[in-house]
Amino acid sequence: MKESLFIHLGSAADQSIDWLCWSAQLGEIVSSGELNHAGELNHLQEMSVSRDVIVLLPGQQVVLQQMELEASHYRQVQHSLGYLFEEQLSVEPEQLHVCRVDYRDGVLTAAIVDKSLMNKWISWLTDAGINSARWLPDYLALPMTDEQQLTLLSWRDNWLVRSSMSFGAFIDDNWLDLGVDKLDPEHERTILTNSQSKPLGEQREYELLDVELPIQAMVAGALNSSVNLLQGEYRQERPIGRLLYQFRYLIASFVLAVILIGVNQGVRLWQLQQQVHDGEQQLAELYQQVFHNKAPQSSYLVRESLRHVVEQRSRHQQQGGLLSMLSRLTPTFAKFRGLEYESLRFEHSTRQLTIRIEAPSFSSFEQLKQAIQPLQMTTGALNRKGKKVVGTVTIKE
Repeated sequence: MKESLFIHLGSAADQSIDWLCWSAQLGEIVSSGELNHAGELNHLQEMSVSRDVIVLLPGQQVVLQQMELEASHYRQVQHSLGYLFEEQLSVEPEQLHVCRVDYRDGVLTAAIVDKSLMNKWISWLTDAGINSARWLPDYLALPMTDEQQLTLLSWRDNWLVRSSMSFGAFIDDNWLDLGVDKLDPEHERTILTNSQSKPLGEQREYELLDVELPIQAMVAGALNSSVNLLQGEYRQERPIGRLLYQFRYLIASFVLAVILIGVNQGVRLWQLQQQVHDGEQQLAELYQQVFHNKAPQSSYLVRESLRHVVEQRSRHQQQGGLLSMLSRLTPTFAKFRGLEYESLRFEHSTRQLTIRIEAPSFSSFEQLKQAIQPLQMTTGALNRKGKKVVGTVTIKE
């Protein structure tokens, strides 16, 4: 659910601060309140982490100035607007933050704020642990339906007025009539206001702005406005924590994918272990048949055989391996009860099995060679050992 937190700051630290949490999805206020002073801004810190924070600046501290300016000249001076308005300012440009609000039809609108105030507002929010990337004057957040309407908002015994998409002002209560007449000298505009307690004359047409709270009237205008006074030296980078929160669903999906991959790998490992276990049992049964229940003399064959089982299973090699060869030889070996098999070695690269055999006679080797066909058997040197004949044979496909 996308929500925004609006904070209306005061000019001084001891002034009250209005805030409102708005749900764009529901189109209604989630919560709202008023802080007694700037020192209580930390109460909004937790709420600000998961929401877009829009700071509304007090209109009496933000002055708008307009100037006709050719587009080519604007491109040359857009980074030094303070000196462009130097004649209209009463203080040195270095002490002021001057930034672009709008430029259209050859007219530049700029906002002017004292840098000491900008720094003070930043320190309030920083001390409270609140990050915001949008600042705009409160009167430019007022709703405006069309150019034939003035929006007036009664705000703490004074008035905020918006006369166009990029222009507005703060008007003292004592100067309201004069200020509105200056903005609409022909009395042609309709007045949209939240209060009729101070009428502006019978010639004016009024339309009531129906809101529960004055700050609520600034929600839609602020969300739809492109104005942002955080420019130049006050430009804010989007905080990492806010980015992480906004991408929380993507991060959660990534973490879930990693978990699923881990589970899948775990299942595959378990299946491989089961295959190794099954292969070990199969190999043991073959040993019992080949060696006539006599245990092998070396663990080398066991290690090599198990390694081959893993390779064979993982690569789906169904033929030409040690197990398939022993399976083919087992019935033949079972017929030669007088042979004793002392050691075996299997070469993976050449697919050949080397066996050291102790037989009753020299002819036993020739009989074995004939019996295992079509497998090929090569006999090495044969030696007499007492009444037995000992030799090594190599068998391959």
